[in-house]
Amino acid sequence: MLRSLTIAHFTNLTKLPEWLGNLASLEKLYIHNCENLIHLPSKEQMQRLTFIKELSIWECPHLKKRCSSSSSR
Repeated sequence: MLRSLTIAHFTNLTKLPEWLGNLASLEKLYIHNCENLIHLPSKEQMQRLTFIKELSIWECPHLKKRCSSSSSR
């Protein structure tokens, strides 16, 4: 069972795959240095990650902008 996943240094990655939500045993997800990452999986897929204890996202400027504008509404 996969419990920890790091997605890092994928400069051309713009979207995380929808199947990420199928990783039901995932407890830790680290996403960093993906300069062009814009989209996470759908809300429905992310909600399937029920065992997530730690989610860290850094050095993903497009996601930071999206999260900042969403939280200010």
